[in-house]
Amino acid sequence: MNKLIWKGLFMTAVVFLATTISTTGLPKNALEWQILAITLVGTVIGYIAQSVTFPSTSILGDINLRDLLKGGLLALSNMLSGVAASGITDTAIDWKQLLTGVGMVLVAYFAKQFTTKPTGIPPAK
Repeated sequence: MNKLIWKGLFMTAVVFLATTISTTGLPKNALEWQILAITLVGTVIGYIAQSVTFPSTSILGDINLRDLLKGGLLALSNMLSGVAASGITDTAIDWKQLLTGVGMVLVAYFAKQFTTKPTGIPPAK
């Protein structure tokens, strides 16, 4: 994986974890840690999949249709992994937490798009 994928992956994971912890606090028991871990792993897998499948083509500070699609796929992977975590751990879905996580994943993704120049595109003169 190239440097941009690692940077975006790191930003997405950090924002997801920071938002989860700031909105609901640290997980209080093993079950909550499991849910957090499953959701994070699913989000990371979704990020890697969309980055490899749809490499970014936008210029620094610009969002194009492909970026919107990629952000949507990342949000979908976060939501599906959150639902899967609830199913695996046999707990009720916390919709507020799930939707907050989806929103923060989108914010992290688009923040990366506005701060990272894709490889292969020369800097503006």
